[in-house]
Amino acid sequence: MYCRQLFYSSSDEAFEQGKEGHKGKVATAFAKFEGWLGQQKSLYTAGVTPTAGDFHLWEMIDQHEMLYRDCVRRHTDTLTL
Repeated sequence: MYCRQLFYSSSDEAFEQGKEGHKGKVATAFAKFEGWLGQQKSLYTAGVTPTAGDFHLWEMIDQHEMLYRDCVRRHTDTLTL
């Protein structure tokens, strides 16, 4: 389920079902970000200073942390801002 479909669900039940389906994708995406940042040995995605892309990533992390606190917490060593 895409984020748009999840957040604009037609009912609370559809939202909860979609939320669980989306959770696995979040864990995979955060593991990829964690791997990339670890490989680059940087807190930022494109250099030694923050760029516009970093701010978008941080916003996405904040939003997903509200939905999946347990999932995000597994990746906080690298993704801590």
